[in-house]
Amino acid sequence: SYGGHVPQFAFRCGDTYGRTTHKLLLDPSVSKSPRSLLAPLDNKENLLQLHYHTSH
Repeated sequence: SYGGHVPQFAFRCGDTYGRTTHKLLLDPSVSKSPRSLLAPLDNKENLLQLHYHTSH
């Protein structure tokens, strides 16, 4: 089960990490960044382009 802490997300017991993350990403009451933190899954070329356009 999920053992991390997300301040905007109420404590939940019994769900897997994936299920909890899925609910978190879909919950409209949770503040989110306007930019996706997840890399595109379509192909390696797009992943390399994303890396070069990300400012640190």
